[in-house]
Amino acid sequence: MNLRRLLSLSLAVFLLTGCADLRSNIEERLQSRRVVAIPTVPVDAPVDVQAALRDYDRAVASLRTLYVKSDKVGAAWQKIADAERRKIIDAGADQGEQFAVSMRAMIDAIDDADISLQSMAPAASQKFGGIGVSVDLPDEGRDRLLVLSVYPNSPAERAGIQPHDSIIAVEGESVKGAAGAQILTKVRGEPDTKLTLTVRTPGREPRDVTLMRRVIDASPDNTPGQHRFIDGANVAYVAPNPSDADGMRDDVAAALRDLSTDRPLDGLVLDLRTMRGPDFPLNAMLSLFVNGDEVGGNRTRSKTTKIAVRGKGVGGSQDVRLAVLVSDLTTGPAEAFAGILQDLGRARVIGNRTRGRTAVLQHVVLPMSHLELSIPNGEVLGVKKTSWYGAGVMPEVELKTRWEDHTAEDDPVLARAQEELQK
Repeated sequence: MNLRRLLSLSLAVFLLTGCADLRSNIEERLQSRRVVAIPTVPVDAPVDVQAALRDYDRAVASLRTLYVKSDKVGAAWQKIADAERRKIIDAGADQGEQFAVSMRAMIDAIDDADISLQSMAPAASQKFGGIGVSVDLPDEGRDRLLVLSVYPNSPAERAGIQPHDSIIAVEGESVKGAAGAQILTKVRGEPDTKLTLTVRTPGREPRDVTLMRRVIDASPDNTPGQHRFIDGANVAYVAPNPSDADGMRDDVAAALRDLSTDRPLDGLVLDLRTMRGPDFPLNAMLSLFVNGDEVGGNRTRSKTTKIAVRGKGVGGSQDVRLAVLVSDLTTGPAEAFAGILQDLGRARVIGNRTRGRTAVLQHVVLPMSHLELSIPNGEVLGVKKTSWYGAGVMPEVELKTRWEDHTAEDDPVLARAQEELQK
């Protein structure tokens, strides 16, 4: 694969993600062609090695060309990348896992959690054998699978497991120190098989719960968002469904219409504390609450473009007093959404600092290995040029309590949001 085809493919993928300025991006790619060279693949190497090198070289060149922090993919990093490439060649016919190991080492040397590799295999069915929970995997120092949501009519719901609970052991084996993928493999399994979990509810002693795995329907239709009035107030609470990016804006709009039927709302709490990943529809969600030719920006290596939003009020959404709840679990465009509204003075952000993963991602196909490389190509900025990339969004009202520190019935973050909106 020559450099021209690589950059053409990268450009095509970038345009599909919503590039606003074709000419500028073509110029950026043309400049990159002059400074980044792809090594020659040895023609006498085994076929498997040649295939691995083509994908490896494409990944390295794409990172050099596209990664937003150009200083992190300079000479020192290139030296590591070259050393890992040499390992792929030296492994020869005994390639085994060397390609995967070298790819991981080359990516890890950049030290950015937003750079990732995903399989391009067909998406798995949204039905699987399990207990019916969405979880946060253990980070360093945390010894639990944290329950973010529970699917309706699932084994977990019937067993009394609720959001904010922590699974601290699976079949008597502690979660602490175990890899997330290994834990999930143990929780999931064949339908109609038993599973014993040790569950810790905030403020209570751990308990053992035995469930029967069932087929779980994880489709968006079976995981609706939440909306209701906060007790004793004309303040709405809306928690969008994280698994339905395509329908999120319409679902939130429908919730606002429903809640404002009898009278205008005095306030709205939008809960994004468990909103993670790159699929949050930033512009569509912004259009419910703001309107303007410049409400924020997208910055790449070479330029900054404005984020323009054609807003339309639904149920008073453009004017209602707004509180956005965030946490250390909130990642991706949802962080940028909270930060932009904060920068505009449109919303009070309440909770604890987000993770700072506000990169705009570009996806590059590695065809020989059937992988896709996601590269932070830019970042979202606030209207005041505020950057949250790596730093996170700092709430105006910072509360140290975490998702796992309280139950839904005793939620200090929600209580504080209500107080702020009623001042």
